[in-house]
Amino acid sequence: MDIGSRIREARKKVGLTQTGLAMRVGTTQEMISHYESGDDMQVSRLYEIAKALGARVSELVGEGE
Repeated sequence: MDIGSRIREARKKVGLTQTGLAMRVGTTQEMISHYESGDDMQVSRLYEIAKALGARVSELVGEGE
């Protein structure tokens, strides 16, 4: 599973839409869609997304899989 899929799963698990997550991290729904599609993102954005989802960065990047 790639990082985009993990972000999508974590987002759905906490009941957020792409728009809801975007609002929490200060970006647009379109950018969240890009991230979930596997497009590159800045490391700082990954930390913001993890925090907004109540997840650890290591979970989103798939450490230990």
